[in-house]
Amino acid sequence: SRFKNLKFKVCPACRMKKDRTFEGELVITLQKEKLGEKKEIMNVIKNSGEQARSHDPMDRILWIEDKSDEIRVLTSENQLVVRIGKKLKSSFKGGTLEIKHSHDEDVIRVYWKY
Repeated sequence: SRFKNLKFKVCPACRMKKDRTFEGELVITLQKEKLGEKKEIMNVIKNSGEQARSHDPMDRILWIEDKSDEIRVLTSENQLVVRIGKKLKSSFKGGTLEIKHSHDEDVIRVYWKY
């Protein structure tokens, strides 16, 4: 048959999700009085992720870990967490944003305290 040499590959972003690897990590720490804004914060994160994925399917949010006062966002592309962090800082006044580039790996870690 003409399909016998067909090979399936997992896309790189899907493989990262399966292997729990990532290039971007955004850690959001919320003060108690800001917890009421969590839904809007999650909307900004998800909208940013959808925009990035529509622009480049390999550029996406892999998973989000939501604990009461902390949200971790892990992405397949390190610049995506920088963009999300900057979008949060401009959308919600009063937070502090810190961007840390790693010398040993491609991972960028972004910390937003709000």
